[in-house]
Amino acid sequence: MRIFVVRSLDEPYNILRFSPFKNIEEAVAARFALQVLPDTAWQQRSRPLFVPDYAPAGLLLTLAYAVRISRLGRSVAADYAARYYDAATLCAAASAPELAATLQQCQLPTDAACGFDAAVNGGTWEALPADSLPLCLKLSGAVQTECLAATPARAQVDTALAFVSQYVKLCQGDVLLLPIAPLDVRATEGTHVEGFFGAKPILSYNIK
Repeated sequence: MRIFVVRSLDEPYNILRFSPFKNIEEAVAARFALQVLPDTAWQQRSRPLFVPDYAPAGLLLTLAYAVRISRLGRSVAADYAARYYDAATLCAAASAPELAATLQQCQLPTDAACGFDAAVNGGTWEALPADSLPLCLKLSGAVQTECLAATPARAQVDTALAFVSQYVKLCQGDVLLLPIAPLDVRATEGTHVEGFFGAKPILSYNIK
């Protein structure tokens, strides 16, 4: 299993925001790039996320939409992309900003700051919605906040999958991650994270 993140090179390291684009050429011209996270970054059983020592002030969370790859595919055309995924869920993708800043200062890749163990917490897999569905990520701790968004359009998912498949062969069980919006507060020890796919709760875990 691999986690493929479509991210913008022009965004700050802690904002892995997905933006729609019309075709692969436009995505490349807009400085979109592919980031691959290890399978150990994925966590999906309501297990707690422990704040690592290199994030002393807490973690930054980004609301993300995940799609599960269901078959092998390479250089997939966007028109046929829907054949290659079978389920979706909401995710909370964590990053360690202090570590990222240190790596940037040393001119090193910052993947370790968002690809550490259990950095991406996913909810239960659901059938892909036919229409746009509201997404909600809530934090309840010393500071209570929530992040609201909507599921990307199917065309956006298809184009993102086509973009990724130009570089790597997709395998069954891989995850395509489309970050949507960051929360504006740090998630610290004692925070409870909840995620909703429409009105249905599908994600719940604690940060320790």
